[in-house]
Amino acid sequence: MLKVQVMGDPLGRCRERLEIRDHLDHCWIIWHAVAQGRFVFDKNFKKGYPPVHPDTEVELKVNAHRLALRHIRESAKDFNWIYRELSVTGGGLDQYIAGKGWKIDYTGSPQGGQRPLP
Repeated sequence: MLKVQVMGDPLGRCRERLEIRDHLDHCWIIWHAVAQGRFVFDKNFKKGYPPVHPDTEVELKVNAHRLALRHIRESAKDFNWIYRELSVTGGGLDQYIAGKGWKIDYTGSPQGGQRPLP
């Protein structure tokens, strides 16, 4: 049976990946790390906690471009998983509906009375 918690896992991971956006919201903290062909930010960055002594507290080790590409790919995989669970026959949504004893009547649907294909 599809559980909300299981569906929430990939959504939670996607939200965590938006951390780079949090970094970009505080660009005053990373501008000193932007150069031609180089965009890195502090690996220890915590939103709301600006370093008082950036020369000693900041470790410019996170390549923002590479991290963004990885996050995009991983989020796409998670959204594909969610889509499959909601759309594929026998997937999580079908299991949930069956577990509740519900049935869907596709009579009169634009797909000729059959379940729409993903």
